[in-house]
Amino acid sequence: MAKPRVRKQRESDLPPAEEPSHSLLHRLRDEFNSVFDRLTGGQWNMYPVYSDILNDEYEPVVEIAETDKDIVLTMEIPGVDVKSLDVAVADTSVKIRGEKNQSSAGEECEIHHCERQYGKFNRVVTLPVAIDADQVKAKYGHGILTVRLAKLKATHKKKVPIDIE
Repeated sequence: MAKPRVRKQRESDLPPAEEPSHSLLHRLRDEFNSVFDRLTGGQWNMYPVYSDILNDEYEPVVEIAETDKDIVLTMEIPGVDVKSLDVAVADTSVKIRGEKNQSSAGEECEIHHCERQYGKFNRVVTLPVAIDADQVKAKYGHGILTVRLAKLKATHKKKVPIDIE
């Protein structure tokens, strides 16, 4: 199983956790295509009209689970070359970048219908708790990226006396 590289990053180096998502535009495009396909018998495709807006990026799906000691992030990215993956971590966020290239059968061909997603992706995921950036492990296999992040150990609690004036 190949291992993607994981690197620590200062919180300020990461882009904002809520980057604009194009998934709504993708769904809108798909809905337009579906309507026009039914009306024209499949001879219409709106994708070229929206390709500049969508910027050919996609957002792979992510699942975040929590155990007693870890946060486990899994991302479905079948067909992505592990060499294109970059995982960066900060206090409460993980940034995952990569690219899925379109494969061809080694011959020139015209694609008539495609529901697969290709291109670059850049996901920044906010975690539910702070993590120890030195205790992160990532592995990639069978199209799934799994990032295991150790939770930051809680500091001991201390009662603070209140002075009365």
